[in-house]
Formats: sequence, C-alpha cells, structure tokens
Amino acid sequence: MNRLMLNIIMLALLASVIHNCSNSSIEFSESDIPNGRRDYIWTVDTLPHRTAQLNTALFGFSHNNVWVARGNAIYHHDGKAWTESFQCETPINAIFGLSPNDVWAVGLNIFYHFDGIQWQEFSRFSVSEYAQWNYGLFGLRPNEIFCTGERFKNQTGSQSVDSTEGVIMKFDGVKWSHLQISYSKDVLFHSIFYDRINQKYYLSGRSLDIQRHLSWIDLFEFDGRIDVKKINDGRQNALFLIHRSINGKAYFFSKNNQEILLYRNRRFVKYKDFSGSHLSSVIGARTEKDFIGFGGEEPERKLLHYDGKNLVILHDVPGVIVQQWIGENEIFILKIIPEGTVILKGVLSAQN
Repeated sequence: MNRLMLNIIMLALLASVIHNCSNSSIEFSESDIPNGRRDYIWTVDTLPHRTAQLNTALFGFSHNNVWVARGNAIYHHDGKAWTESFQCETPINAIFGLSPNDVWAVGLNIFYHFDGIQWQEFSRFSVSEYAQWNYGLFGLRPNEIFCTGERFKNQTGSQSVDSTEGVIMKFDGVKWSHLQISYSKDVLFHSIFYDRINQKYYLSGRSLDIQRHLSWIDLFEFDGRIDVKKINDGRQNALFLIHRSINGKAYFFSKNNQEILLYRNRRFVKYKDFSGSHLSSVIGARTEKDFIGFGGEEPERKLLHYDGKNLVILHDVPGVIVQQWIGENEIFILKIIPEGTVILKGVLSAQN
C-alpha cells in the first residue's frame, strides 16, 4: 500500500495528537442542556458502484441532503436513494459546505463547486514542479474557507518524501490562494476545525521522522492568517482532534487515558473521564451531553453514545470505517466491506 493510500485511511482514523496534557478538570454549567437522545431509526444503504480507489469524503446538511465521494464519483442522498451527481477528473478527499447552494470538493490540484444546481470545476492550481493533495475543508463564512493538505515534487507520478510540505489554502470569496504560513516543513496537514471559545483553528498533521517517513500525528493552532504553531508533539501522548462537532467547540480525545479534553489558556484541560469504559475514539459532539464515539477495534467496532449520564452501544458497525458525519438529528457512517461501500444511517425519530 503506497503512502497516499495510507494518508487517506489516516484521515478517517486519525485527527491529531497532543503532548503534555493537564490533569486538571474544567467545570461547565450543564443544568440547561438536555440529555442527548438515542431513539434512532437505522437503515443501511450500498452505493451503486464499486471502485478500488480508497479516496472518500462525506458531508451533509440533513438526512435528505448528504454528499459522498468515492474515488472520482460524487453521490447525493435525497433521503430516499443515492444517485451519482458528478464525475471528477481526480479522486476526492474532502467535501464541505456552508449551505446547500455552496458546497466544495477537493482532491488533487482541483477544486470543484456545487451551486445548488450542478457541480463544476472551479479552479485548478499548481506550484512549479509540485503536485498537491488536499485532505481537509472547513470554513465559517463564504469568504473564509480553508483547505489543508500537502504538496510534493511530482517525480514521474511518485511522491518524494524529502519534499513534503504542509499547505493551507484560503478562499476569499473570489479565488483560492496559498497562504504563506509560518510552519509547513516536513508535515502533512489533515483535518481542520474551529473553536469559537479560543477563536482559533486547530489542525492535525502527520510529521516526518528522521528516516523521512510520515509517522506520528501532531496538533497545530492556526490564527486564520499566517501563524501556525505546533502545540503538541505526538511522539509522547496520542490525542485525536474531534472535528465532527456541531456546537462550535474543538474537543480532543485521549485514547490512552480515555478522556475528552479542551484546549484553554495554552494547555489541555480534562472535561470528561471515560476510563474503564469501552470507548476507543470519539467522532463528534452536539452538546456536552451528546457525544458519539466508537468502542472496540476493527472489524468488530461498536457505535457508542454518551448522553450526559452513561455510555451505551447504539449499533454494531463491522467493516472498515472511513468517514463519519454528524448532523442535528442524524449520524452517517461510511464503511468499506468486501461487497462495496456501505452507508449506515441513523436518524432520530420525529417527536410531536
């Protein structure tokens, strides 16, 4: 398996690693927050076409407006069926939208945009002899959308590890352009997410070891302009950036300690302790009383839920899980099985 395929798998499984975590707790007022619901109605779909490509992406606005990329194809779900919407020139690694009429997709060197009617190529870019893979998309407004990834020298189609450089691009409402960031050497930027309390972006990135192999996962803080600071060296203690939350807070999960953390005042503070439980990863949160995660290891993983009181199993999720999306009332899990690409959908039941 080549390095690009490993990077794509790492996108779904890894987000960020952090060092020197504080053991102190942080208190929240949760009395007005309702407990997370668990009355999901579960269904399973299979995408209509099979492909050997590992590139995937998943994003939605509601259970009847969800986008999935598998290889070069982009599919749309209208609540009833999946249909192929567009064939891209290159495989897609990330999809993100601010509204149903403003959706972006990106992979290798090309941005695609959906305007509510159709997908079309928006722009392509190159930097001299370099090629660029992109892995993360996130934004707060139409003129402030960021894309993260890596660029490398294109040597007869292969990747030169010696030339790997992390990149951040910004869409300003008119065009995409590369930012001249302060930290980029020997790192591949994966996920990006914004924390409304700190008013900073947080990135996960794979760094090179002394043998020039992509290895551990580090965490970075980004001011939205040029300043990128490494706030964690992942060789010591692994934490994952929970970049699927919808309440505007960036959470972090310590797999070793089974703790959910926040980054406050330049240090990591413990928010929830799940030590001794089956929790092995957290994929997102709606509120402080509504966390979604996984327990166990592939291929026998369980989807878990914390509702502010306890942690329970929601559903079995066998197979290789590669993407997840959490909405206000839904959970979508994209996984790969020998028969093809499967989408596990959970939608909260309607309440009068």
